[in-house]
Amino acid sequence: LEYSSSSDRMNPRKAEQEITQSLQTKDWASVVRVCEELELESAQENTTALPYAIHLLGYLLLDDLNNARFLWKRIHPKDKPKTGELAAIWKIGQTLWNRDYASFYAAVQSYNWTEPHKSMIVDLIDSFRQKTWALIGQAYTKISVKDVTNFLGLADTEVVKLCTQEKWKIDSNGMIEPVKVEQGKVLKTNLSQLQQLTDYFCYLETH
Repeated sequence: LEYSSSSDRMNPRKAEQEITQSLQTKDWASVVRVCEELELESAQENTTALPYAIHLLGYLLLDDLNNARFLWKRIHPKDKPKTGELAAIWKIGQTLWNRDYASFYAAVQSYNWTEPHKSMIVDLIDSFRQKTWALIGQAYTKISVKDVTNFLGLADTEVVKLCTQEKWKIDSNGMIEPVKVEQGKVLKTNLSQLQQLTDYFCYLETH
């Protein structure tokens, strides 16, 4: 990671250590806080070498789409090329803003991510899927298997398996009867999909 020069309040080494520690504990609020401090100090010192990708992903993980958009607008054009990892992350942000579920899953698999962005992307997928599953339980009394596969980015067989485990009934016409998800309950059946995603990333790295 490369950071801008800064005052004694947030020197580059300290910032890198804090971000690394926060990434390890998945403390996204702390990640964003440090990035915001770096950005402020960078503006005062007229430097631009900042961890924009981590900053942007931090906002997405906090579901703070407004600040993600404002950050993207603040980034100087020369620091946000039309291709590359930062641009790919912003495409993910656009799909979230537009609530385009199918495009979200396509966007997260459209780039050969590097660390620490790769791990953050996997967490973002998990978080997005958890929230979407809960919303389905709240918003629908009946919904087709096909629609749920689009919402969750899973295969039909994965959705059926998930519904069976979570005791969501499926009739002979492929219609699901969702059950309101208890607050704080976490899906336990996404591990295979996350492994598939990890395998996919590994495949990209070797081809």
